[in-house]
Amino acid sequence: MEQFSLEFCSPPNLQRPRRAMWARMEHVPARRVIQQRPKRVVGFINSAKAGQPIVYESLLERDYVYVLQADSNVAHFTAQPIQIRYRLGGPKAHIYTPDFLVAMRNGARFFVEIKPDRPRPNEIDYAMINRLLQEHGMGLHVVREVEVRQEPRLSNARLCHRYSRYPVTARVRELTEVTLQTLGTFRCIDLPAPCLDLWPQLVALIAAGQLSFDPENVLTPSTSLTASSISDR
Repeated sequence: MEQFSLEFCSPPNLQRPRRAMWARMEHVPARRVIQQRPKRVVGFINSAKAGQPIVYESLLERDYVYVLQADSNVAHFTAQPIQIRYRLGGPKAHIYTPDFLVAMRNGARFFVEIKPDRPRPNEIDYAMINRLLQEHGMGLHVVREVEVRQEPRLSNARLCHRYSRYPVTARVRELTEVTLQTLGTFRCIDLPAPCLDLWPQLVALIAAGQLSFDPENVLTPSTSLTASSISDR
């Protein structure tokens, strides 16, 4: 049976307090982004939740960033958080960099690898890496394309990203608060419109975590909105 081993290239010292280790992984990219490879789509997204621009190296990774930003259960995330060196029973070392580190609001934290639905030839043994990471109190989730691009979740996430920086007036904020206190839930189409761009402003409030809706439904002006249960955003 092959003997596996694992060590962390960055941060290099696992003897640090766990909180400091996570903090470093959340703010220091582990490697340079490869931009010169044919058919590679590279870009970045300004993310308030991440607290920094998030680099993506494929359209699938970009879509996953949209999903993370719109997921009310996600507290924080970052891209390419750490490099891991592992050996497969021999002297040769292999380097692996997870795509994301995700921190949930319930305290769970894990690495994420984004992959297309069809496994590629010679794909890394992610199950093995996950077992090794679990020995250090961590874990690795492999997220396939079918999960990333699940609808209507992805379309809703894209809409929230589109209007995430849209300015919200004090009048719309006051109208929203009064309506929630009075009715508890409302639809955009039922409100007396104080302006022509009421819907984009409500979507901006959703993106900021101040309003919520059933993510199984397509987000439209006819969608029922409620106050978010998350108070620490």
